[in-house]
Amino acid sequence: MRVAIRTARARTREAAFACLPIIIVVLLLFGSHASAEPWLEDSARADEAESEKTPDELKWAVTLYGGRFTTDNLKRVVSFSAEYADSYIGVLALSWQFAQLGEHIRLEVEGQVGKHFGEQDHWELNALVIARWVTFPWNAYLDTTFAVGEGISYATEVPKLEAQPGASQALNYLLFELSFALPGHPEWALVGRIHHRSGFWGALAPNSSNAVGVGVKYRF
Repeated sequence: MRVAIRTARARTREAAFACLPIIIVVLLLFGSHASAEPWLEDSARADEAESEKTPDELKWAVTLYGGRFTTDNLKRVVSFSAEYADSYIGVLALSWQFAQLGEHIRLEVEGQVGKHFGEQDHWELNALVIARWVTFPWNAYLDTTFAVGEGISYATEVPKLEAQPGASQALNYLLFELSFALPGHPEWALVGRIHHRSGFWGALAPNSSNAVGVGVKYRF
């Protein structure tokens, strides 16, 4: 009887010792998970805070847009009465905000590379300064900006649809833009643009043209 009791006690101790490593591993796993969880959450919050930028900190922007070409004047374009040719342009633009005037106006510089398709196939290079109005009463629901740009435009050849006696490859350049972004994602915006090459009513050259386009802007 005593031998059986001692044998049972020995088996109980052996079972306990056998389970002890498993218990220790489980405690370590749960303990480390519990202690690491707050650290991981804090680390994630810190990374998120560092990666998020306010709209005022997004100084650079890339804009990609496409438009259709017309030789009608700017007045007919804005009155929606222009006639458009079977000619198109795709533009990639890079801009940088270099100043802010109060809370309402941002000043930017922009460079553009454009490629014409359809009835024209030349390239176009533009450089301009932009003034952008950024405060509208509905911006809490739809972040809206309006921009006007002024600069120079250079076509790699006299555009076929602008060709006339005295036409010039280099003209004045004028830009009008409306942008719309969701307040929660100010880095992405939908843009509408009027892309205008101007001869200044013949003061620079007799030729001019417009393209009306839409595209996307990414700020960073």
